[in-house]
Amino acid sequence: MFAEKLKQLREAQNLSLDALADILNKKYDTKISKSMISRWENGSDIALSYARIIADYFKISPDEVLGFDTSNIVELHPTTSLTLPIYSHLFAGMPDGAEEDIIGNIDIPDRIANKYGRKNLLAVKVEGDSMNKVILDGMIAVVNTDDTEVKNGDVYAVIVNGYANTIKHVFKYPDHIRFEPDSFNPANKPFSYRNDEDISIKIIGKLVYIAQDLG
Repeated sequence: MFAEKLKQLREAQNLSLDALADILNKKYDTKISKSMISRWENGSDIALSYARIIADYFKISPDEVLGFDTSNIVELHPTTSLTLPIYSHLFAGMPDGAEEDIIGNIDIPDRIANKYGRKNLLAVKVEGDSMNKVILDGMIAVVNTDDTEVKNGDVYAVIVNGYANTIKHVFKYPDHIRFEPDSFNPANKPFSYRNDEDISIKIIGKLVYIAQDLG
């Protein structure tokens, strides 16, 4: 049971409830309280966004935090059939980037590869905390480059003026486009551009899969 394991992990680092909450809040710009951790250790459900934070801090699987028992699953065939290069950043020529922009590789499950098409998937490492309710700093965003027609509120990888990379909720209107963060850090604010501004905006693709780089 994860409730017991969380307490064991915390105590193994000689951390009080207050100390762990303080570390998590500083590291992930969130607002976790002592009472929240206490409830989790007593078996209360944990939100997905917090599960990702706990998993990242203690270097365990989010599935384990959420209580999914995978110990009895027998693999009858490989679960991954596609390996994608991980790019350090977005750029206008995606996905035909230079070799020096590749910082590693990541395996993508069959279901994702088959659903969106193997040639349409692109993996890029996320930097920063502007979307940490959705995807944490250092995780890998996999986007579908065949899906660039904005549906308001969905998350897209975007290039602004050829060099400013971002992953945000996107809202497109007749006279402007707006980008909204989804973060525990209140310093991250929405921003927008009017159509008549001298701004080049390229939608690279829609976020379809999130992975942790375990390399």
